[in-house]
Amino acid sequence: MKHDRLAISYHVYSQWGPRLETPEEIAARLRRFVDRLVEISPCFAKWRIATKRRARFYEAIRDDLAPVIRGLINVDDEGPCEIEGYSLGGYVREQPSDKTIRFSGNAGAVAAYDHWNGIAVKTSWGQWPDPAIIEYPVFKAILMATVDCWDPFTCGARSGDLIDHYEQNGPFHEAWMLYVPPHLAKTVQPSDIPVVEAMPNGGLFLAATTETFKVDNPVHLEAARRIGRATRHLNVGKGAEKPPPKQVVMYHDPKTGEVRPLYPEDAGA
Repeated sequence: MKHDRLAISYHVYSQWGPRLETPEEIAARLRRFVDRLVEISPCFAKWRIATKRRARFYEAIRDDLAPVIRGLINVDDEGPCEIEGYSLGGYVREQPSDKTIRFSGNAGAVAAYDHWNGIAVKTSWGQWPDPAIIEYPVFKAILMATVDCWDPFTCGARSGDLIDHYEQNGPFHEAWMLYVPPHLAKTVQPSDIPVVEAMPNGGLFLAATTETFKVDNPVHLEAARRIGRATRHLNVGKGAEKPPPKQVVMYHDPKTGEVRPLYPEDAGA
């Protein structure tokens, strides 16, 4: 397979802090997650899942994932290390590389590193992805599946070259799409961000464009930077400190031209 070093990959990334979970609990999350990915596109219909020795067909192990997860425990110099959790991975099979996505990550770690647990979904490295699998509805669906199945602290989507334009460090930064969890959502003022949606769980979904994100499109890049600026304060203590006082989150409704509260219950505040 020939690789193009100039090819731009696309990612959905997520993080959550230390979370003790059994192999059975992780298996249930993983099953829901892959089942959701299968529903998104015909390209994602068939999967191989990483196991201790080799990747196996998902449908062959779908109903018995816990032993697979148990075999993926992380190891250190002394052997299996439960506090570091379980290493996960899988990839689409029977598709050309430009239509392939894969996921990798870690779950069940209780080590005191906020970034330790997380799942990332990526297009193939060194391959220009088929435009159909990096469209906004597809990547939004992947992000929503990640949020619903893994309950992350943060989750976003980006093109690989957007990283070169980050203006700040931390889990919240410039993004094509970004999820803010419920306990932080009302501290965000989404000024002039093209897509702002309140999620059913109380979280907040932001998007720079409903087109496929291109970092060389100045409109896309500026909107991604607005997302970064609107969430920059969440990186202080990684959101663990006392949030700012409750604010009425206002946004510009592109359909009506009105500026109104994002959350209806704040209309009388």
